[in-house]
Amino acid sequence: MIHLKGYQQTAVDQLIAETKRLLPNTDFLEKTIVFQAPTGSGKTITMANYVRRMLGEIEYEDEFTFLWVSVGQGGLHTQSKRSLENYFDGKPAVYLYEDEYMSGRDRLEPLSIAVVNWEKIRSQDKDGNWSNKVMKEAGDFSNLLEIVEKTRRTTQIILIIDESHLGKDAARTQALRKLIGAAITIEVSATPKFSVSLEDFQDGKAGKVSIKAADVIAEQMIKKEVLINPDTEDFDDKTEESTSERIVLEAAFARRETLEKAFYTEGSSIRPLVMIQMPDSDAGEAARTLVEAFLKTKGKDYANGTVAIGLSGDKSPDLLKIASAGSKVEFLLFKTAFGTGWDCPRAHILVMLRRIKSVSFSIQTIGRILRTPQIKHYANEELNVGYVYTNIFPVKVQTEPHDPKIIKHLKSKRRDGILPFKLPSYYQKRADFGTLTTEFYPFFDAAFCEYFKFDATAAVQNFVDNQQLATKLNFDLQLIRNKTSIGESGTIEAKNYDNSVAAQAALDAEMTKRLVRKEDNMVEVQYLKMLRDLCTGYTVRDSSETIVKAVNRFFNLYFGIDPKKENAIYIQNILLRDKNETTFRTLVKKAIEQYEPERKKKVLAKNRNDWYDLETVENDVFSSETHVEMPDFKLNYFDKYYQAKDGSSVEKDFERWLENRSESVAYWYKNGVSKRSYLGIQYFAGTDCRTFYPDYLIKLTNGTVWIVDTKKGSTAKDATERAECLQKWLVEQQGKVENTEGVIFEGGIVVPDSEGIWRVNRQADYQYNAKLLGDSWEFLNELI
Repeated sequence: MIHLKGYQQTAVDQLIAETKRLLPNTDFLEKTIVFQAPTGSGKTITMANYVRRMLGEIEYEDEFTFLWVSVGQGGLHTQSKRSLENYFDGKPAVYLYEDEYMSGRDRLEPLSIAVVNWEKIRSQDKDGNWSNKVMKEAGDFSNLLEIVEKTRRTTQIILIIDESHLGKDAARTQALRKLIGAAITIEVSATPKFSVSLEDFQDGKAGKVSIKAADVIAEQMIKKEVLINPDTEDFDDKTEESTSERIVLEAAFARRETLEKAFYTEGSSIRPLVMIQMPDSDAGEAARTLVEAFLKTKGKDYANGTVAIGLSGDKSPDLLKIASAGSKVEFLLFKTAFGTGWDCPRAHILVMLRRIKSVSFSIQTIGRILRTPQIKHYANEELNVGYVYTNIFPVKVQTEPHDPKIIKHLKSKRRDGILPFKLPSYYQKRADFGTLTTEFYPFFDAAFCEYFKFDATAAVQNFVDNQQLATKLNFDLQLIRNKTSIGESGTIEAKNYDNSVAAQAALDAEMTKRLVRKEDNMVEVQYLKMLRDLCTGYTVRDSSETIVKAVNRFFNLYFGIDPKKENAIYIQNILLRDKNETTFRTLVKKAIEQYEPERKKKVLAKNRNDWYDLETVENDVFSSETHVEMPDFKLNYFDKYYQAKDGSSVEKDFERWLENRSESVAYWYKNGVSKRSYLGIQYFAGTDCRTFYPDYLIKLTNGTVWIVDTKKGSTAKDATERAECLQKWLVEQQGKVENTEGVIFEGGIVVPDSEGIWRVNRQADYQYNAKLLGDSWEFLNELI
């Protein structure tokens, strides 16, 4: 069983909830759920878990089956089938449609999955006739449309369209969906074409589940950013041989060598793969000849197994094995079709050679190099980045609001004459995401065992004794449902529930009574709302899921109530009863209070000593979606300054002010956040260890370096810890910085006063009163 990431589990829960909401609605025959998830987030595993949950947790009057439509180009539908089989380990059964249903069967197997090639079921000739035998009418076997028509008579179909954005002909795709007539269609894509209207959602006709790319990055499933053409200027020697193709190939080759050495230093045997995309036009053959000749000069070719090819009509043997960590292949020549949907986590560099005027880069375009090879980020930030090299100009970046703006192609270089220097910096790798984890379980058990007076040390719990102890404390454990949920109140008294065969048989009989969806769903909604209310200060979805698991675990271990299948609704009803709910809430809050100090200790131990020498960067890159060039800024550290579009007004005003101080300011540098390449300073908020990233480093013409952070209003009022840790850090740095002999450091919190004049606080003890700044707030224009 694969352990799901928090965001994947949340997505599965939401998909199940949407299915429960939509499926009973008989007003519409065909409903749609859009599942939007970034490339690299694990869509297949998430959907596979959804299928498992559907088969194990939900009862319907009719059986149901799954038709899984997968990209067929490059044999990827076969890869999907194999991935699902490995995940399910035999149950439910997974069939390849062409192998199983084109030899006599007349309907889809209930409670199973049939994987079908997307291209084959969509192919039509110029007259609109189906052009593949999967869809054609034939006398000796049923086609897909006949099979699904017979299946619908007894079994509901859930249609899953993987990579649904690839349906180029939207009208044909919608027509095909109607012909299949699935009860629910789930469109799975990073960039879905189907949009869910508010009216369709409210009518119970459609739903949507999304995964945020920021959550995927936080779980270290995908790389932090993608750079386009970094360092290509280093390979332009201005000779006739410096063609655009050769420059990008040289840069990509050198980057691969650097990355492989970096992986080795990290103790990893990962061999990064370079994917080289050939043009689709007639230029493709010429590009292939050029690439093969270039690689040959580097000792890389098909003969020694370091180069592979995946072009139409010309494919290396065992092509899909390239994805394995042990593969010798370092360079793969391919076209668009092969790259789509192909999962190769060690792919790290994408080279695009096309004889066209421009290309619009998107998350979907570069999805092949987004995954992290070992589902983690590395100390060396170069390994947390994907690289694209291309001779296509101009470069455009496609807007995709659901994804982070990680595609960066706007380059800035340190201005000539500015020397780098080193500063001690603190980087806190996020060891805590504000989530209740499995480490919470012992605190949950302890709080409840103490209250109920259970013997937590007993190797085997006496369920009957435990239930009697709980009952004496007025904790109602009767396994009954709401009267609106079942026709009659089947009751199993707690005193009679033990491990005996008779009692177990009685319980099983009770548990097999059919669920009434609407009422039970309302119970689950109330239950989850109660748990979310208890998660104040933590990430609600993931933490409430942890409490669910802690509850189920406790009921199983101490009361002998297994939370599988329908039993979960009984546990929810128990905890929602008025006389139980108050006790439950109190004990969970107590457990959280006891867990919190231990959590903070562990976080502090992980983060305390992550100091390192930071050298000011030589260049940086930005996204056109998040930054805009300020061509009139001449005093910035970089030759081109890109200002954040969503930057605060106080930052933008301060930067304009700096630009007007050319007599005293040599240059200024806008610091970033949350990366090792930016200056970080450790501080404490209570016992929590955090990182403070001051906004600006300012080098004066007299050699003094100022480090300041701009604030205004409430942000200035709440800056005490950061202001005081900055002053302490400044004192410690005097005279210690390499390459800057005798440098003097100054700095502090900078605010505009009521008249818009900049003031700075350099006091060890920070105080802020907007109405009366006082002498502790000096006029900055008198100092800079």
